[in-house]
Amino acid sequence: HAVRLHHKDGDADAGEYSVFVVALAGHRGEASRTVEDGINRLKEEVPLFKKEVTVDEEFWAHEREC
Repeated sequence: HAVRLHHKDGDADAGEYSVFVVALAGHRGEASRTVEDGINRLKEEVPLFKKEVTVDEEFWAHEREC
């Protein structure tokens, strides 16, 4: 019936949630598919710039995917 997605702005610590999804549906299977579809669309359609920081280096994830 409805879905809302929120992606956190700014820095995120390791293990911290960065995406919140709320789905309202008539059945739990429908809600689960809606959440999965929403996350997939978020990854494909929204230009997110993610900076990875490791012990050895720092890099922008979208530059590594090219």
